[in-house]
Amino acid sequence: MLFLISVLAMTALAASVVWRIAKQRDDERELVFIGRQFAAAIEHYRVYSTDPALPYPRHLDDLLRDDRDITPKRHLRRLYVDPMTGDDQWGLIRLPDGGIVGVHSLSDRKPYPRTFVVAGFSVPSSASYREWQFVAPSAAEMAAAFVVAKSEAMPSPSSVSPASAPRSRRPAQPANSTPPAEPEAVEPETAPELTTERVARPTQDDMRSRTPAACSRIAAYDEQSCQQVAGSAGEDAARACRDSAVQRGVACALGTPVGLPPLLRNAP
Repeated sequence: MLFLISVLAMTALAASVVWRIAKQRDDERELVFIGRQFAAAIEHYRVYSTDPALPYPRHLDDLLRDDRDITPKRHLRRLYVDPMTGDDQWGLIRLPDGGIVGVHSLSDRKPYPRTFVVAGFSVPSSASYREWQFVAPSAAEMAAAFVVAKSEAMPSPSSVSPASAPRSRRPAQPANSTPPAEPEAVEPETAPELTTERVARPTQDDMRSRTPAACSRIAAYDEQSCQQVAGSAGEDAARACRDSAVQRGVACALGTPVGLPPLLRNAP
């Protein structure tokens, strides 16, 4: 009887380990699906933006109800729960102007060691799920450049010596001396202006790979094409073209195995 109880206990322990691993792998697939939904919704918000200076949302709730136009739009069905934490709080990836361009999990758990989760998703070499970032295709390069610049501008603690550390007290000035002039105010950096440089046509490798950089190039080319349609065929045709571009951007961000839908260039 004791032997049977020991065997059953060992079997239950092994089954719990297998179930825990299977649950983690399922949660990873769900995390990628939800992250792509957020990235596609942010891209959809940008396409319908009427203010070139503020193309991205400031809050995730803006994706649920977009009141910038006469007819409110809904870019996301609901605010999904993070499968890794069980909470609806997400880490937000912002540009310097405050616009949200992506999300990431707030879980500090270590990902399951594997190189494939779902098709079209490159598993990053990371220590936690915080590094699994899901960024709108049009902002992938800007967000990566901002993260690199921010890390380079931040000095490491070891590089700051006690002698070079700023002092909190000002040195005493002579009674007859005049106070130094105040430094001129420095204008804050503004968001880079949009350039009118012609965007190159995406390659076949871009259409097949569906990487964030490839989706960014496809979205930029589609936006340029719709601007040309607006000048030649009118606003109605341009609106149909933008709707088609949104569908292509969503399909690219989600990494669907089927081909991207064609870009509509004719009037409805």
